[in-house]
Amino acid sequence: EKELIDPAQFGIVIADESHNLKTIDAKRTTVSLPFLKNSTITICLSGTPVLNRPVELFSQLQGLLPDVFSQSTFGAFAKRYCDAKPHRFHSGMDASGVSNEAELRVLLEGM
Repeated sequence: EKELIDPAQFGIVIADESHNLKTIDAKRTTVSLPFLKNSTITICLSGTPVLNRPVELFSQLQGLLPDVFSQSTFGAFAKRYCDAKPHRFHSGMDASGVSNEAELRVLLEGM
């Protein structure tokens, strides 16, 4: 039987190449987020800029500030910063755009 690492046992977590956590349903994101959320101090490092898709920031923000950015707040985040609209081909939302970019930049710079 595999022995699992308890995400709550780490006080400080450093997520190098955190831009790889951009897809909320990806295995690496679902495995990593509990460690980020449960630590006392979380540091996300990335040399890759987020160019045009604020939606790719959400999972990192969820790990850094889980009380502010939870799965239940994704819709509001997508509408405010991703110019979310009903998807043309299925019942979900298309959050691939960008809106309120200056506001988001100010919020991120304050972190």
